[in-house]
Formats: sequence, C-alpha cells, structure tokens
Amino acid sequence: MKKIFFFAVLLAVAGTLSARDLILEEYFEYDAGRQLVQDTITKSDNFDPVTGWSTVANSGSGKVAFYISDSILTYEGYAGSGIGNSVYFNPGKVGGQSVFKNFDHGIKNDSTIYVAFLIKFLKDTQDYVSPDYFMGIKIEPAATSTNYTGRLYAMVESEGEGGESYAGEEITLLMSKASTSSPTGTQTYFTFGKTYLLVYKYYIGKLNGKSAAEEAGMYDDEMWLYVNPDLKEEPKEADIHSVDPNGKDGYRWTESGKEMGSLRGFYLRGGEPGKANRINPYLMGGVRIGYSWEDVMGVQTGLDAVKEKVVTSKQLHDGQLIVTHNGQEYSVLGTQLK
Repeated sequence: MKKIFFFAVLLAVAGTLSARDLILEEYFEYDAGRQLVQDTITKSDNFDPVTGWSTVANSGSGKVAFYISDSILTYEGYAGSGIGNSVYFNPGKVGGQSVFKNFDHGIKNDSTIYVAFLIKFLKDTQDYVSPDYFMGIKIEPAATSTNYTGRLYAMVESEGEGGESYAGEEITLLMSKASTSSPTGTQTYFTFGKTYLLVYKYYIGKLNGKSAAEEAGMYDDEMWLYVNPDLKEEPKEADIHSVDPNGKDGYRWTESGKEMGSLRGFYLRGGEPGKANRINPYLMGGVRIGYSWEDVMGVQTGLDAVKEKVVTSKQLHDGQLIVTHNGQEYSVLGTQLK
C-alpha cells in the first residue's frame, strides 16, 4: 500500500512540475534606459537578440517608443511582483512603433491561456477620451503580419457630461476580439500613478464549419478580464466578459479555404503616427502567460507542498533513479530500499 501511495504521489508531482511551465515570462530585466528593440529600421523586422522582442514591420517600425525603466512594479502576493524592471511607453514622445514577443509555439483549438501583468498609467498633458487598444495577442509569428486578437483598450475621462469630477477613477478599460468586434467596457475605473494587476483570460475555440462562409456568425472565442483579483482562485465573475459570434476568431478559416492564425505572441501597440497612440503613458511589468490561473498567479497548491518534501537524487541504484521522501529512500518504481 505504501508503494502504491508513493508512486501516485510521484506521478502527481511530475504533473505539477509540468503544469508550472509558463508560455512566456517577461520581467524586462534589461539595462534601464535602453530601447526595448534597438537599431530600428522603418518597414523592417527589427529583432533584438538581447530582449527577444521584435517590431511589427510597418511604416512606424523605425520610430522608437518603448524603453526600459528602472521603475519596479509591485503587487503583494503576485508571483511577478517586484521582479526586474518595467517597460515604459509614452506615445507623446515618438509614436509609431509596435512590438511583440512570440511564444515558442502556437496555441489553437479549444485551449485557454491566461495573461497576467502589472500596469501603472501615468498622467499626461491631455486626456484621450476615445478608446484605443494598447495590447493584444499576435495570431501569426511574422513581423509583416498585422493580425491581432484579444485587444485591450483604455480611455480617459476626467469629468462627466454634467461636469462632475472623475478624479481618482479617470481610466476605463475595454476589450474586443478583433477589428470586427465592438469594444466591451467595464465599470471598473483606474487612477493615475497606481499599480494594478490585470489578468486576461482568452479561450480560443474550435473551427465551426469547413469554410469561412460556414463559420461566419459562429465564432466562439471568449475573453475575460480580472482587475486586482483574489490571487488564490479565479473569480466566478470577471470585470469584463466579451464574446461575439460575428467577430472573427484568432484561429479560423480564410476565404481561400485555408486555416489561419493561433495564439502566437504578446503584442504591445504603438500604432502608426497620427492613427493611434490615443492612450496615456504607462509602465508595464511582471508579465506571466500560462495555461492556468495557478500558473500565472504563482499560487501554491497542496501538491506543491508535497513537492517541497521530495528530493530527487541523481544517484543510481541498480540502474534506477532514487527518490528521498520524508527520510525514506525509494526507487522510481516504488520499491522501498531502506
């Protein structure tokens, strides 16, 4: 019985270790003051080998707007809190550059990912009262591709129609699946100079049909946004929930009958000069992207506690790996040695 129990625990621990693998971690641990992507050229795929970030190859890719800041963002209990530096974006400086960092692999077909990060909006000389999206998920890896899903918007209102002040709650967030979807808003407001934890959940659905014509009106991607949530477990209700069967999915059929897309990378939008940048400056840090709430939050589970008591040795005994558990030595097969 002891052998069976330990073998089960060992399998559970192995599963836990596998689940802890994140899709992407970014703490901007680079020299403060450097450009996120250096040596940029207009309309080029500018890849920075130090940071791993690239610019979208458009007419604004030679314009630099993203810098590394030594401002450290913190949120108590969050696994990405207080690590590294942050990225600073100020469209009022030099607008135009959009950047992305690809995942190691594409994610498609009935899968869910969680994107968690810290953000602090900063006061500007003007308020941007029209919503504009500032981040999203890139659905193709090439720098020449401009297909994005899961768009997160921000807008600023300093006062209401009747002149009432919105001081302390000026910033509103919205989200949409794609350019074919209208942004969905929230009644959760933000203030300048305060750090917020945002957790953004994206479900990439199935191919509903065998062509773009059959799939039209049946797109099933869904999005949720949680603002300063309880870290221990995913809230039952999101601050924003967005679903639009008419808005194109991140993985779908094209008019030519080919499958296209998937969730491929984390995207920060600068936009082309004069066409975007209607967003206040911000600092962002502690980016963690994974397949579960526990992974991105860094929440310790019961299995984690078991894992801490298990020490794996590289020594071999009769050709088998030895594991020490609570002072006892076992082979991987569960045979007690002493």
